[in-house]
Amino acid sequence: MKTLLTPRSPQRAFTLIELLVVIAIIGVLASMLLPALARAKDKASSMVCLNNCRQWGLAQTLYLDDYSGWFPQTKIANGTPSAPVGYSEDAPKWTDLTAFQAANQGNDAWFNALPSYATMPSLFSLTATASGQSSFVDGKSIHRCPGFRNQDKVNADPAVRPPFSYAMNSKGNEDSTGAKIVLNRDAVVSPSAFVLFLDVRTDSTEKPYYGTAAKSVAICSPHAYTTRVSSRHLLGMNLTFSDGHSAPFKYEKVCVSRNNAPSDPGLGDLHWTFDGHMVP
Repeated sequence: MKTLLTPRSPQRAFTLIELLVVIAIIGVLASMLLPALARAKDKASSMVCLNNCRQWGLAQTLYLDDYSGWFPQTKIANGTPSAPVGYSEDAPKWTDLTAFQAANQGNDAWFNALPSYATMPSLFSLTATASGQSSFVDGKSIHRCPGFRNQDKVNADPAVRPPFSYAMNSKGNEDSTGAKIVLNRDAVVSPSAFVLFLDVRTDSTEKPYYGTAAKSVAICSPHAYTTRVSSRHLLGMNLTFSDGHSAPFKYEKVCVSRNNAPSDPGLGDLHWTFDGHMVP
C-alpha cells in the first residue's frame, strides 16, 4: 500500500516592504549603538592615558626626591651647545636627538630623565634604532597616548621627528615678570593645583580649539601649556600635577579664548605657573 504524502504548504517569503522595515530597524539600532560604542572606546582610551599620566607623576616625584627637589628641564633648549643648525626646541628631530646624545647634552630633559623611574626607556635610548623610534611612535608605553591621532605628516612626520603625546608645562618655571627660573618644588605654592604634564595636541584638525588656523599646526611638542593642550579625550584631556596626582578635565575649563588664543583662565585650582599667577 502506498503511503500518501501530505503536501507541504509553500513557505512564505518576506515581502520587499517587510525587508525594508527590517533594514530600517537595523539602521536605527546601529545609529543608537555605534555612538555609544565609540564613546566607550574613547572612555577606555582616556583611562589608559590617565594611567600613563599617573606614571609620569610618580616618576617625577621619585626624580625630585633624588635631586633635592629640582625639576627636570621642559625641553632641550635652543642654544644648547652642539645644537644642530636649524634645531627647534618645539620640534626636535630624531637626528637632533642623536647629536645631543653624542655630545652628552639633554640628559636632564624630562623625556630622558624620568622614564627610568617608571621602568621605561628614555627617548635618547629609543632614538638610536629604527625599532626604538617605531616603539615611541606606535608602541604601548607611557610615551604614547592611546588616543594619539596624527594625520598631519607635514607638520609632524614621525619619520622625521618624535611625535610627542605628552608635554611638560612650558610656563611652570616662569615668574610674574616672564623670566625663567631654575625651579625647585619648595617654590611651588600649591602642588595639587600646579600642572606639570599634559596631553598635547597631536592633530591640527582637533576640536575644540580656540586658536587660529596658523597656530593649529603647532603639534606634538615636548613642552606646552594652554595654547597646545589637547581635547582628544571626550572634548578634554588628562593633566598631571606637581603633587603626583592626575585627573581628566574638559577643554572649556582648562582654556578660555582670549586674543584668538587658548589662554589661562586664572583658576585657583589650576595653576600654569609655580606661584599661581595667571599667564597673560
